[in-house]
Amino acid sequence: MKYFNETYEKILKKYKIKSCNLRQEFDFILANKKIEEIFDDLHINGILSDVLPEFLPCINLDQKNIHHAYPVHTHILKAVKGIQANKQIKENKTILLWTMLLHDIGKPVALNKNLKTHKRYRFTNHATYSAKLANKILKRFSFSSFDRKKIVTLIRHHEFFRYIKLYNMETEGNRLNTKHVFGLINKIGVENFELLLACHKADYEAQSDYWHEHKNTVNARANDMLEYYKKLKKAKMKVNF
Repeated sequence: MKYFNETYEKILKKYKIKSCNLRQEFDFILANKKIEEIFDDLHINGILSDVLPEFLPCINLDQKNIHHAYPVHTHILKAVKGIQANKQIKENKTILLWTMLLHDIGKPVALNKNLKTHKRYRFTNHATYSAKLANKILKRFSFSSFDRKKIVTLIRHHEFFRYIKLYNMETEGNRLNTKHVFGLINKIGVENFELLLACHKADYEAQSDYWHEHKNTVNARANDMLEYYKKLKKAKMKVNF
């Protein structure tokens, strides 16, 4: 592949990233606070098109949505930085960094399919398209099947909170309830749900300020429900729906 070249090595050196193998180098890149500048350099020098071509259609793609203040690629990288800055994350940080890098990677595909079918500017089912693309990308970066499944699961469900509530909030109230939360925890497991909460936080903090306080409240409420779920399980009570 073309990424093993002098320019790439200079970029790694510029940002003090250890030269090892591509997967490990990207682990370091995703953990670097200057990730936006690094991706600019990778893109300008044609390296991004070799190692992560799926990212290119996201660049400067306007979301035209009240929930978003940035084009897709900027939102993605700011979400990655949200994971970087979250000091409460003690484990699986690399997993979460990759999750946020790829969580909206399918938006260009979703938009193209939606424009073709409905003639409307929307990213319908983008989580599903992102999950499918992520699985291929993660294989290319030599992820284990276990880690790949975890990341893909988080991406597939990262819109969970959005589908439950948000719209008509003022008239319908917060529709996030125990049935919704317990149902998803039963499906993906406690650990993955905890990681999903971190993803949700990084995602909405990289959006616009629209309903920011409400999104934060939803995250907190979901976390309370998770703790309640744990207590029920510890008491060996059924939590099926």
